Amino acid sequence: MTGWQSEQIRRNRRTRDCWDRYAAHRARVTELLVGPPAEVQSGDRQLGLLGFGNGNDVDLQRLAEHFSRILLVDLDSAAVEAGWARQQPFSAEVLQIGGDVDCSGILEWIGAWCGGTLPADQEVAACLAAAAAAPLPALLRNLDGIGSLCLLSQILEAAHQALGPQHPSLLPLIRVLRQRHLEQLVAALRPGGRGLILIDFVSSETCPELATVAEAELADLAKELLRQRNFFTGLNPLVLWQQLQQPPFAAQVRAVQLSAPWRWHFPARTYAVCGLQFVKQP
Repeated sequence: MTGWQSEQIRRNRRTRDCWDRYAAHRARVTELLVGPPAEVQSGDRQLGLLGFGNGNDVDLQRLAEHFSRILLVDLDSAAVEAGWARQQPFSAEVLQIGGDVDCSGILEWIGAWCGGTLPADQEVAACLAAAAAAPLPALLRNLDGIGSLCLLSQILEAAHQALGPQHPSLLPLIRVLRQRHLEQLVAALRPGGRGLILIDFVSSETCPELATVAEAELADLAKELLRQRNFFTGLNPLVLWQQLQQPPFAAQVRAVQLSAPWRWHFPARTYAVCGLQFVKQP
């Protein structure tokens, strides 16, 4: 187990009892995963949830009304098991659990770097190559829906902590990881399948006003924060939105949309989150 995996497990334990605190966030995420009313379907359909963790982000009961099979994927298998058990009872056949799954492809590299030893150039080059070729988890194939539950921010944070903000290879690695994550999500969908990327792009740590601003003013505050470049490195929602409309994704997806932002209240801080949605081309 890498140091970063241990850190994710520690965070999951700290937020395990946040089911009630996450209620508003969970409702927003679940409805985005279900899709617009005109497109809502049921029947033999498969949904993949990446970064499921404790499961506080999603209402599995509601999702099970529209998907016959739900795949839960995370680095922390114990958290996935506990999160699934919390939302019982409903048919266990609805779910397939994939714990200890690394979607980034780089944990074996950055695990050693987080100890404070900067890697040699050849190690960074090898890590970049591994990130660009990170395989899609085997259980994610031909899905009708897929949700990345703030997983991208975790992957990019791991790179940031491993290399440090001043390392010349940090931004190239972030770009490669972001590109590959989008590629994986698109590849996992069947034609006509719907994808959702949750982007937690800024927190009250750098914008204390997030915790108290009126709901009606949140969208304007988010726009101003983006204008000021007050967001986590690599997680500007507008950049991701544009990226999905450029090659190679322009020919693969349609209906690329950004939701309005909302607040996600953690015990120690508040995040601004939005959903980036897309549909895979027929």
